[in-house]
Amino acid sequence: MRGAQEKIERFTAAIESDALNESKMILDGVKLEIDAAVSAAEDEALNETFRHIKEQAARIRTQCGGRVSRHMMERKNAINARREEMGAQVMDDVRAKLAEYVKTGEYVARLKRSARDVLDALGNGNMIIYLREADMPLADELKKALGVNEAYGFSVTFKPGDIELGGLAAVCPKTRLRADETLDTKLYELRGHFAELFGLHLSQ
Repeated sequence: MRGAQEKIERFTAAIESDALNESKMILDGVKLEIDAAVSAAEDEALNETFRHIKEQAARIRTQCGGRVSRHMMERKNAINARREEMGAQVMDDVRAKLAEYVKTGEYVARLKRSARDVLDALGNGNMIIYLREADMPLADELKKALGVNEAYGFSVTFKPGDIELGGLAAVCPKTRLRADETLDTKLYELRGHFAELFGLHLSQ
């Protein structure tokens, strides 16, 4: 009987051992599956978190970039407006100084020099010189300064022209050559040079 009992015990122990081994294998397999599932879940969570961070970072960059761009544009517009204001003020000051200048004897002397210059530029022929309306009383004085001698078939005619600030312009009807010594043109050139230097758009 004892031998039979020992066989039964060994058989039972073998079955239990096999059952434990199989259970361990099953548990190990389940653990691996759980670990894999957890790892996948962690990876997905990390990926989702990373995507969220990237989206938020992009949103912040866009918002901040927009604010920075708007701020820079506002500053640029303010600077440009100030430049325009300063440029207009400079032009107003120049016009005011010219208005005083044309009341002086120096201006009359300049008109005489300009008349001689246009005479040299256009040649000795009949010539029309245009003055601003306020300077027309100086026509005889300018003609005398030029030494015009109509006996030699050479004449200079003075007419009021479209001149606001001062100076004179001339044209030779025969050759159609023109010369411009007006203060209006000088100021226009100065305005263009000033605007080019300071990046302005002067309207006056």
